[in-house]
Amino acid sequence: MTQHWSYEPPRAPRARPRRVGLGIVGAVAAAGLAGGAFAAPAYSAEAPVAAAELIVNGDFSDETGAPWWWTADNPGAVVDGQLCADVPGGTTNPWDAIIGQDDVALVAGQEYTFSYTAGSTVAHTITVNVQEAAEPYEQQFTSQDALTETPETFTHTFTATADDPAGQVAFQVGGAADDLTFCLDDVSLADGAAAE
Repeated sequence: MTQHWSYEPPRAPRARPRRVGLGIVGAVAAAGLAGGAFAAPAYSAEAPVAAAELIVNGDFSDETGAPWWWTADNPGAVVDGQLCADVPGGTTNPWDAIIGQDDVALVAGQEYTFSYTAGSTVAHTITVNVQEAAEPYEQQFTSQDALTETPETFTHTFTATADDPAGQVAFQVGGAADDLTFCLDDVSLADGAAAE
């Protein structure tokens, strides 16, 4: 009868797993924290921040129109999500008919981005001011913008020259020869580099 033999090579002795003492790990972690290795990243002081919107109800989602106001001869109303006003023709000055908002706080040296969308049933150039809300109505920004029947978005950037905790945005729409309807939407006055 034939016998079969199998050969098994000798096994190497098994190495015992090596343990690291918890005291060493704790010491290494503590040293790393003390050295700032695990500290949260610091944010630069120049990191961009969200621009603060200074206009209330600039999209006219509040159908009362508040806190917008208008002069008596050009009553305004929110129509289809925009503020519209019937402006009489034959007035002499842009400020003979105004739509505005008060309590706009400005800070000297701060850059602001001012934008709005507007149109007019008659081609007409309006004056837009960011100014004092009382005499002498000193302006921190002014622009003459030409409107047509096709609503257009206007964007302006300016730097405030003085602190004014209760400034005013005024759309001066008077001075047209003919009656017209002026419509305004998406008004924004934001501090910081909003355009970036």
